[in-house]
Amino acid sequence: KWIACSINEDTPSPTLAFHKCCLVLQEDLRINPKLNIYRLPEVGIKRNLNDNIRERGLYVFGGKESESGPVIADLFILRIGRRPLEWAKLRTVGKGPSPRFSSSINYYEEGNCIIIHGGRNDKTSQNLALNDTYILELFNLNWMRVDYYFEVENMSMPNRCAHESVIYDHNLIIFGGMNSENMVGSLLCIIELDSNKKCLHKKEELNVDKIMKKYNIPASNVVRHYDVCSKKCPGWDGWGTNGKAATIWNKFKKDIVATETKKIEQVSGTAKNNNQ
Repeated sequence: KWIACSINEDTPSPTLAFHKCCLVLQEDLRINPKLNIYRLPEVGIKRNLNDNIRERGLYVFGGKESESGPVIADLFILRIGRRPLEWAKLRTVGKGPSPRFSSSINYYEEGNCIIIHGGRNDKTSQNLALNDTYILELFNLNWMRVDYYFEVENMSMPNRCAHESVIYDHNLIIFGGMNSENMVGSLLCIIELDSNKKCLHKKEELNVDKIMKKYNIPASNVVRHYDVCSKKCPGWDGWGTNGKAATIWNKFKKDIVATETKKIEQVSGTAKNNNQ
C-alpha cells in the first residue's frame, strides 16, 4: 500500500527528471527492526570522525528540471528521522561533477562516501555521454575526482549514461547504458575501490619513485595518509593503522628503500669511476 510521506511545506521537493538517488544510512541502522523513516533508532555505537555522516537521508543528484530545461549538478537530500521530512540543497566543498543526467550514484559504506559515475549532458559534453567518476566524502561533504589505473595497457573508461551500477565487496560494478552512438557492450566494468590492491600491485603506476626523485624525498619521509591525519582510508587493513597488521605497508616501504639504495650505489659507482 502506497502512503504519501509527510513533507515540510517550507522545504518543497525539487522538480526533476532523469536524476539519480541513493539512501545514505549505515547498515546497523538499516537492518534495525526499530527503524522508521520518521525516527532513527539509537544503536549506541560510538563512531569516529571518518565514520560519521554529516547528513543522513536520501541523496538526489543531477537531472533535468524539465524536458527542455537546464541540466543541473545540484545535490539534494531528503532528511529522514524527523516528522515531517525535509528537503534541502546540500552545500558541498571541492570541485564536483559537471551538470549531468542519467548518471549513477552509489553509497559506499566502507569508504564513507557516495560515488557518481558517467551520465549525459548534450549541451556541454562533446561526447554527450561522460566517463568520469567522483566521490563525495560524507563526513565533510568534500568532492574529489577519481583517477583511473588500468591493469591492461591502452584501456580507457567507456563513456556511458543510463547505466546501472552496484557496490559489491570493494568493487563498483558498472553495466550497460548508452553512449553517443549506440548501446554500450555487455562487458562488466569493475572499479576496484580497495586501496590495498592498488598500492600493492601498482607501485609503478603511482609513480612513487619519480616523485621521490623529482622532489629529492628520502624513503624515510614517505609516510601514510594515516600518519598525517589519522584518517582510515578505504581498504586500510594491512597498512598498520588502528593496531592492524602492517604487511602491505612494510612491503611497500621495503620496495622503495631498495630502489633508493640501488640508485645511491649506482651514483657512488659512477663517482668512483670518474675518480679513477
